Amino acid sequence: MLRSSLLILFVSLLLSCDDSASNNNAAAKEEPEVQVDSVGPNEDTPQEPDYLNKGLNPLAENWVIDTINPPIIKWDTNHYNFGEIKQGEKVEHNFEFTNVGKSPLIIKEAYGNCGCTIPHYPTEPIAPGGSGKIKVVFNSSNKLNRIYKQVVVIANTYPEDANVISIGATVNK
Repeated sequence: MLRSSLLILFVSLLLSCDDSASNNNAAAKEEPEVQVDSVGPNEDTPQEPDYLNKGLNPLAENWVIDTINPPIIKWDTNHYNFGEIKQGEKVEHNFEFTNVGKSPLIIKEAYGNCGCTIPHYPTEPIAPGGSGKIKVVFNSSNKLNRIYKQVVVIANTYPEDANVISIGATVNK
C-alpha cells in the first residue's frame, strides 16, 4: 500500500513538473525576441542580414525554390580586388553572371556586410542562358588598411550557398 501511494505521489510530481515546464516554455514563446543592434556603416563588424529583419527569407513567404530545375548563377568571377586605393575614394566593380539553370533567375535582394558596400542588382527575371550584372560600390571613407567585404545575393537558386561575391582593397591615407 505504501509503495503504491509513493508511486502515485511520484507520478503526480512528475506530471506537475512537466506542466510547469510547458507553462514556462509557453511564457518564453510569448516574450518578444531580443534584437541585436546593427553596427554602423563605418564599422567592420558584419551587420545582421537585412533579409532576416525584412522577412525576405527565401525559405519563407511564398518564396518557392525549384530544387529539380533551379536557376543557377555562374559568376565570371566572385571576388574582385581593387588593389591600393585612397581613403575616402568610392570605387565600383560589375560582377557579371549567367543563369546556367533551367528556370528564370529572380534576385530578391542583395546586401553588403556593412553600409560602405552597396550592391545594385537587376530586378527583372533573368531567363535561362541570359546574363546580368551586379554593380558593387565601395566607399572607403573612415576605412584604413586591408579590407574584405562580402555581398550576399538572395535569389531563387538551389543550393543558395553560391550566391556570395566579395571585394578587397588596401586603403591608404
